Amino acid sequence: ERAEDVHVALLSVLHASRVTRHLQPIGSSDIQTLSKKDASPVTVGDFASQAVALHTIHNTFANRDMYIAEEGSDALRNDEELLEKVWGAVNHVHTGDLNSEEDLLKAIDYGQGIDEEDQSLVTNRRVWALDPIDGTKGFLRGRFFGGQYCIALALIEDGEPVVSVLGCPNLPLPSTESTKAIPYGAWSENEVKNDAATGSSNGLFSSSRGCLFVAVRGGGCYEVPLHILEKYLLEQSSPESASAKLPWKRLHVTANDGTAKAKHEATFCLGVERGFSDPNGTVLKIAQVIHGPDALIVDDDGI
Repeated sequence: ERAEDVHVALLSVLHASRVTRHLQPIGSSDIQTLSKKDASPVTVGDFASQAVALHTIHNTFANRDMYIAEEGSDALRNDEELLEKVWGAVNHVHTGDLNSEEDLLKAIDYGQGIDEEDQSLVTNRRVWALDPIDGTKGFLRGRFFGGQYCIALALIEDGEPVVSVLGCPNLPLPSTESTKAIPYGAWSENEVKNDAATGSSNGLFSSSRGCLFVAVRGGGCYEVPLHILEKYLLEQSSPESASAKLPWKRLHVTANDGTAKAKHEATFCLGVERGFSDPNGTVLKIAQVIHGPDALIVDDDGI
């Protein structure tokens, strides 16, 4: 029923993940920022991410859906140098049909309800809500230092969220070397070397980092690695054929009362953008608050 909505949402967040992956600084010093009225930082990545994400959705749902997003194009229209940086970044990685700087500016302004096309068929039944970079401070902390952020997109229909997607370009994939670094999420020496050696010749995402989460109302929540999604969605024209080949992992949340799993089998989730210096110690404290001082045992293998 929602194959088209899900396919477009995945492709939109994938394009935004690619351009922000390209733009996220290695460290925390070499990217231009602006300040909004609330003093929160805005980067080249925010503008580029919003442009490619909304342009992708608008290509399919023009004159039908509405859009809400954070940024407007005024800052770029008043700063030619900043506009050139955003335009250059989009051109470097985007495979869509943003053909000019004016197309880019229009795509950004879709999120402000500005659309020069006929809107006689547009209603507020379906609204796409986008945060082009959720976690700007993590984005600015830098890729190699494990700075975490996501691209957050949701389709709201008749006031209810029906599809939601989170793209996490720098999040370590489970059971890979990238999960072992301290602080959590920091790049290992091997990752840095491999990144320098391969560049973007085989895609922007490696097999150890970058994932996407998608949830469909009434259909569950799933995770897929970005490097695999990148391969199939950029090659396949059919949503059904691409989705069928992706290794979807279904995610479940169990009750926190010991009825579904024993306490020693519990998985504890941490806010990765905080950059915990001692994730094991943090997990232990959380478990002790919930289940008491003897909740978990620490040995040579960890918790």
